[in-house]
Amino acid sequence: MAKRENSRLLSKEELFGSLFFSAFASCNIMEHYLDSDGLTAKTFGLDVENKYKDEIFGFQQPNFNDWPDELLADAKAHYRESYIWKFFDNVYDYAISGLEPKWHWTEVFDELPVYLQLIDSDYSRVDPNVYNLLGLAYLRYGIDDLLHHGSSYFDYKICDPIEIIALMAKLDQRTVKNAQSEGAFKSEADDFDFQAIKIWLSTKKGFVKSQWISTTDEIDLKEVNSSKRFGELISKQIEYLGNLFNPKVFISKHYSFDKNTVLKLQQGIFDLPLSAATIIANQLSLDEREFLNCVMRIFFPYELSIIQGGSNG
Repeated sequence: MAKRENSRLLSKEELFGSLFFSAFASCNIMEHYLDSDGLTAKTFGLDVENKYKDEIFGFQQPNFNDWPDELLADAKAHYRESYIWKFFDNVYDYAISGLEPKWHWTEVFDELPVYLQLIDSDYSRVDPNVYNLLGLAYLRYGIDDLLHHGSSYFDYKICDPIEIIALMAKLDQRTVKNAQSEGAFKSEADDFDFQAIKIWLSTKKGFVKSQWISTTDEIDLKEVNSSKRFGELISKQIEYLGNLFNPKVFISKHYSFDKNTVLKLQQGIFDLPLSAATIIANQLSLDEREFLNCVMRIFFPYELSIIQGGSNG
């Protein structure tokens, strides 16, 4: 995998354009060197014998700027109906927007890399950021627990984990590297763990959750309006984190925490300094701002009313 500078997410139209032009150029190259007349025309559904007889086929690197608008429109329309574009189209929607995948992960990572190998050459380069799509799809298959191969790891041949997690969270890589250094993504085997990554991503505003997976059992912080519900939230989040939540590490994070702190929180009791709220949120992988609002709404309503009154005034 080539090093990608200024890594970013492509729009779907940018993805289409990159694949289309590289595929067309690579077909022309093969047609030229393999003496396979008609390969490009057949692949892109173009009538070169009549309509485009005197046009640009047969050249190694076609100059698309010289194409008639009608020719370009016809070629693109045909490519949009191709099997491979529909494949990429759905993988894009799944990787970027979390829509339901139509392809099994083995199909994605067996077939799409092969296609890219065919069209991505020195004479027909795809945008390097196209490969981010495979990394993002791999990450989402992992956090959606759809890989089912008994391991929780990144395929380093497909992507750089830090780069892809940053793109998924819409954050800079330095933020992700800092989280990595704090052990946010590691499993007991000291490798990247999809469950740990999922929990970390769930607290980031830029992360788009998979929309086709039911989330009805999740507790929305904005809907927690009682101490009882608060305790249920804490218990549920600790259960969700499993081994990723270490009570000993938690207790060490604030001077007011002791061995009874977790139990009290689970009982809906918050008798701590307000400064502890952000620490608890971080330890439980909850959104800091929303958790602080929740704590103040339930346990510091008077102080919250003063703040809100002041801001309204």
